[in-house]
Amino acid sequence: MTLLAAAVVSACDGGNSDGGGGGEAGALLGAFVVGGVLALGELETRRQQAGIDQLGDSGAMIARRVFAGPSQFNPANFDVYGVVAFPSAPTSANRSRFVMICEAFMQGISPVSETDSARANLALTVWPVQKEITDQQIGFRLTEACTNATDLYDAKTSRDVIDAANRSGQNVDGRGPFLIAWSPGAQFTNEARYIAFIDMSRVNRPSEAIERIREWRRLVVSEPETWEQRWSAGRFKQFGDEFYAFVGPLLE
Repeated sequence: MTLLAAAVVSACDGGNSDGGGGGEAGALLGAFVVGGVLALGELETRRQQAGIDQLGDSGAMIARRVFAGPSQFNPANFDVYGVVAFPSAPTSANRSRFVMICEAFMQGISPVSETDSARANLALTVWPVQKEITDQQIGFRLTEACTNATDLYDAKTSRDVIDAANRSGQNVDGRGPFLIAWSPGAQFTNEARYIAFIDMSRVNRPSEAIERIREWRRLVVSEPETWEQRWSAGRFKQFGDEFYAFVGPLLE
């Protein structure tokens, strides 16, 4: 990580060595990059040591997902209850992105089953739809299910969830979707002590969507007391990935 920082500083400074102001700007940028990259390295190390990449294999909590109407799956029955919350209904302009996020949702989290209903320690994430629906009605194949789930998306419930998260102190602003969960589920949309939150507003590609969903799965099965710290580490990792994607070609 230190070598990468040094290389970035060199790349930033090298093109400005003949101009006084340019060299100064390059040095400032280089110093910023060094600080950011080193901080990212330290946080990522802590993240790995904390076992965030262990998908709840130590024990208690498991993550599940479901397509559900407003009267299905009472939040009070779950230790963690969350929603994939877009701030608006799908349109012709953003419909394909809804489907992409939905496909990542299906691929990244296992569906809830009848046997799961007997478990106390369950983190359920809901893709809200406008009416009660069965698995058979939504469909089992990826494209079919996500087409139906997009057509039926419940924007009213989603906006209520976003408003509740903002009242609880989150800064939920952007195109979304936002992954928002409460613990315990009985405090859903109330001022709960613990709220998990991931912003997917900058997600544009399927690989990015799947990675954010995986981060969400890791987050909701961890101890609620650590949610804020763990997601902060995840955000630094995301920044590092995006930053390296930008400057990487300059280093080659």
